[in-house]
Amino acid sequence: MMTEIVNLHVLAIARPTKSVVCVAGINDNGEWIRPQRIFEDDIKQGTKINFDIFGITKIYVEPWKGKTIRPEDRYLIKAVGKTPELTRYMSESEIHKFLESHLDSSVESAFNNGRTLGLIKPRNIIRLYSDINKIRITFQDSLGNQFTWPVRDESFYKKLSTYEEKYPANFVEEYYKCMQKSITYFAIGLTQIYENNINAEYGGWPMIVGIHCLKRK
Repeated sequence: MMTEIVNLHVLAIARPTKSVVCVAGINDNGEWIRPQRIFEDDIKQGTKINFDIFGITKIYVEPWKGKTIRPEDRYLIKAVGKTPELTRYMSESEIHKFLESHLDSSVESAFNNGRTLGLIKPRNIIRLYSDINKIRITFQDSLGNQFTWPVRDESFYKKLSTYEEKYPANFVEEYYKCMQKSITYFAIGLTQIYENNINAEYGGWPMIVGIHCLKRK
């Protein structure tokens, strides 16, 4: 089995599910990679951070042989000498250039040809919906198509909690205003593919896995 070294430009770290964390990013060739079997302890070990948004992490991966195969999935190697290593962070100017150079033109184009990860710049963020522990966002992509998807981005919920402390009565509305003032990008993804489920969109369940709000210049 061939081992591949990947410099993963991290664009998504999802909320943990039973200690398992979905991490996704883009390699040096512009390809999306989703290393599999990452746990909370793999993200950060003590003071050592291994994966972070806009960080570049060197990882060793092998082809994924799981039951459901998505084109971006890879098996993450954690052997001695091959553990994930955050080598550096992208600069502010790098971040803007990187996001713009890897944009998909629409949701449809992102999930075309079997892909399950993509990056879009929503034309319009219409509304944020809040329940006990989950946020959904209604938005339009560049073609004007409208979607309402759940947010799985861990950093988004951390930022939202700071707004809740500051604006307890209307923190979701205040964060929405902040997003409207920013240049916003969505990293989007699909869960595992359900070939026979007629209710699944694009063969899986879509979600927003990374929200990146940059200041307007």
